[in-house]
Amino acid sequence: MDELPEYLGPVEERPADPGGASLELVHEPTGPRHHLAGVPLHPGAAVELLVAGRRWVRGAYQWSFDVSEPPTLTIEEPWGPHTAPLDPEAILRWPS
Repeated sequence: MDELPEYLGPVEERPADPGGASLELVHEPTGPRHHLAGVPLHPGAAVELLVAGRRWVRGAYQWSFDVSEPPTLTIEEPWGPHTAPLDPEAILRWPS
């Protein structure tokens, strides 16, 4: 697992209303689960990450359900998949 490549790096300035949200960790009866905009996330779910240049990049959410491990996003690149940990402050949205 790597850090995001520089061109996908963190957003320099957080937009006032980027149209997304940070992940929320919810403790459900079956255990912890991330929610995005109030909807439970499942491994492999397609989400979009707000990146440098205020662009959205689509990837697949993954998480081991271990609260000591960060969730990850796998982005399909022309040269192959790239998996990086998601920052707790990352802005995500459901694809439109």
